[in-house]
Amino acid sequence: LFTFIGMIVILVAVCCTRGDPLHQAPEWTPGGNVPFHEYVTEVRFWLNATSQRLNATSQCASLAIGLRGIARLFVQQLPHAALTHGAMINGQNADPVTYLLYHLSNRFEALEEERYTLEANQILDFTHQRGETIDQTLTRFDIARHRAAQVGAGFTNFTHLCTILFRAIGVNPQQYQQLLQPTEG
Repeated sequence: LFTFIGMIVILVAVCCTRGDPLHQAPEWTPGGNVPFHEYVTEVRFWLNATSQRLNATSQCASLAIGLRGIARLFVQQLPHAALTHGAMINGQNADPVTYLLYHLSNRFEALEEERYTLEANQILDFTHQRGETIDQTLTRFDIARHRAAQVGAGFTNFTHLCTILFRAIGVNPQQYQQLLQPTEG
């Protein structure tokens, strides 16, 4: 009887979690639209949301399944035991998720110079996207400024920032003067 009840409990647990979106780790493809550092941020949120329901081995397996392209092939070459039980990294014992993210970041995280250039160009090349509200545009602009500042490529000159933003939203020279009149600039 206890075996039968135990089997029912396991069956219910499996059925109830099968379609659970929390069990699906964020997906990522090298060279895709999402930079590795943004993927890692999504992974942190997902790890926090699943820490009570999945152990580190299950989280690592879900992350590996969510990888695409060359990243998935790269992870398949890592030792199975390390992805199951963890392994040493620089003399420190690491759990499977840490081991996986460490090796992925060593292979796929952009070099700091690349990231500096990428984030600085996000400001310089900023454009308004079709169908986007002004609030969405300003939010994206603030995010681009914040990311550039994080890598040391921050812009602090108010006039330059205004020029970039006004060009992005299509402000003509006459409107430019009118908009800057309250700041005397």
